[in-house]
Parts: sequence; C-alpha cells; structure tokens
Amino acid sequence: MRILRSLDDHFWLDVAAKSPQATFFHTPMWRTLILRALPEYRDATVAARLAEGTSVVLPMLETGRSGRGLLRHTISTFAGCYGGLIADAPSPPARHAEVLTALLHRRRVGSFEMTESPLNGALELPAPFASSPYTTHIVPLEEGGDAVESRFSRGNLGNIRRGRRLGVASRIAASLDDYREYYRIYEKSLE
Repeated sequence: MRILRSLDDHFWLDVAAKSPQATFFHTPMWRTLILRALPEYRDATVAARLAEGTSVVLPMLETGRSGRGLLRHTISTFAGCYGGLIADAPSPPARHAEVLTALLHRRRVGSFEMTESPLNGALELPAPFASSPYTTHIVPLEEGGDAVESRFSRGNLGNIRRGRRLGVASRIAASLDDYREYYRIYEKSLE
C-alpha cells in the first residue's frame, strides 16, 4: 500500500463516484461544509493506492490529540453521518477492515470514531480499534411511493392518515429555502 502524500479533491470525487459504498458524507464537499462551520476541526483524510491497483480514501476529521500523547483523535465523518473507507473497486469487508486498520496505524491515530455506511457490510476491526452496533434502514424508492407505503406497518399507515386529516402535506424540495424550512422543523422536533 502506498499512502498518497497529497489528496486532490478531483481524485477523491473520482473514487467516491466509483465506490458502491460512498454517500454524500464521503465526499470533499461534506468535509468543506464541516470545516467552514466548525474551524476547530482539521481535515485528516487519507488516501492510498493498494498493491492490486485499487484507490482508497478514508474521510477523517481530527478533533484533537488523544490521551496517549502524540496520537490523534479522529472521526469519520461527522454528526453521526456515514464515514469509513471508500474504494474505486469492490472489495470484501475483511479487506476493507485490513486496509482501514493499516491507514489508521500509519496516520498515528490513537482513537477513532466512525459511523459505517450500511452499504459496506459489517467490519470487524482488530484492537485497539473497536466497533459498536448501529442500525439503519434503506428504503428502495424505485418502485414508487405506493409500493413503499404498502410495506408500512398498520401503525405507520394510521399515523400517515391522521397527519393527512390534520393537513400535513409533503413535496419534493425545490430551493435552498425549502431545505432551510425542513431544517427549522427538524430542529423544532428535537426540542
């Protein structure tokens, strides 16, 4: 494995575009948003070329030094959004875990937090790194809304009908203001 000394955003985007595991949270755009909003974080993303020719990127943010002196505390990525290794060619979870561990050791990472993408499969990391279970659900939308709704539980369907009776409506966001309004409602729901 050869770690790349500099990581070009175009290279990173190319790996993300080819990776079946990648989400928006694996891209340099997400990194840029976080760094602009939270300047106390530093980009610690690392990339490498494997012996078999595969290019990999591990999006990471450094949040400070760990309790072990010079070792770094890093996260991949931020705020519970998906992180972890992406590669421009498919590889089994065992190979992902092996490469991930090698990259962390070479970058002097002492502590590491990651919310793994559900598109990766379960990773078993060797000590000192550990994983904890996390559950998410993927809902395929290709069949259309009626097909998706037909799989909802009776309780969820009842909640939807009740919401419609109360005037709740949904539509596809079409502007930045739509996303701001969604976020405002989301924040209010957390109160």
